[in-house]
Amino acid sequence: MTIYQNWSNDLPPLVVPAGGKSERMKTPKGLLNFFGKPWLLHQLDCYRRAGGKTAVVVLGFKADTYLTALPFLKIGQTVAADGLEITTLLNSAPQFGPFSTIQTGLSFLLSQDFSSFSFLALDRPAPRPAVWHRLANILNDQNADMVFPVRNGKDGHPVMLSKAFAKTIVALCPETSRMDKLRSTLPDGACLAVEQADVNVGFNLNTPEQWQEFLNQYGAV
Repeated sequence: MTIYQNWSNDLPPLVVPAGGKSERMKTPKGLLNFFGKPWLLHQLDCYRRAGGKTAVVVLGFKADTYLTALPFLKIGQTVAADGLEITTLLNSAPQFGPFSTIQTGLSFLLSQDFSSFSFLALDRPAPRPAVWHRLANILNDQNADMVFPVRNGKDGHPVMLSKAFAKTIVALCPETSRMDKLRSTLPDGACLAVEQADVNVGFNLNTPEQWQEFLNQYGAV
């Protein structure tokens, strides 16, 4: 049994898809007030505190709202914040859903010299730093194509991807592709669900009620 305790020097670059309509939440998820901070900034800060260096925020629907609320986000530009480089992109076809938003971010990162990638949805709370590194180490050590955390049978984020699988994702038709269906096509051993005790793993934040439940839980941790 391998015990993953040594953290990698760098985490895979991160895609944060923020291109949805947030219809069920009734407000852009990334701008929800998380104890005085926009939720998007909290998610990015979790990645930074885990040791992440490179993040891509991909906007779509509600892009103008994000750009007004967070003026440091500028389409096509990269800014540095506390050691984290954040590039903002625009998904030109957000009507095809989160898959196309992830494709936009991965396409940008594939043009650079990275060997693996990750993405973190706004409706899935970021876990503690140790979870990020355990997933990244397992992705590398097991030569997997996809690795993600689970808790009590519920999937979580971040999702780690191999370079080869990232290339497969960006080559697919966004109108007919979904990440969960694509995951099911991977052979045994290529897609690994890693059990974690982190209470953030497994939350799904799509409605005001779910958001409030999470806030109540977070305040108790």
